[in-house]
Amino acid sequence: MIFGQHVAFTEKKTRVDSAIGMEWKMFCHCPESWEKLWVEEVFAGQSGKVKVDAKLINVNSDEARNWTGLPREDYWVMNWSVTRL
Repeated sequence: MIFGQHVAFTEKKTRVDSAIGMEWKMFCHCPESWEKLWVEEVFAGQSGKVKVDAKLINVNSDEARNWTGLPREDYWVMNWSVTRL
C-alpha cells in the first residue's frame, strides 16, 4: 500500500496562483486522473490488481488560508491510497 496527500483540484489542470508577490504554476490531479495514472500507467496491464482510493477535501479554514495565501474556496487537498491486490 502507498498513501499520501497533496494539493489537487476538482478537475485535472495546471493552476496559476500567486501570493505574497510571487506567481507559480502547479499541476493538480483530480481523483479520476489520479486513478487513471496508477491503473493505466504505473500498473498497466494488471487490471483488477490495483485499488485506488482518492478523496478531495476542500480546505476552508482560516489556518489554511494563512499558510497558502490562496482563496479558501479554491484550495483542495486529495487524500489517496493505492493498494496492489
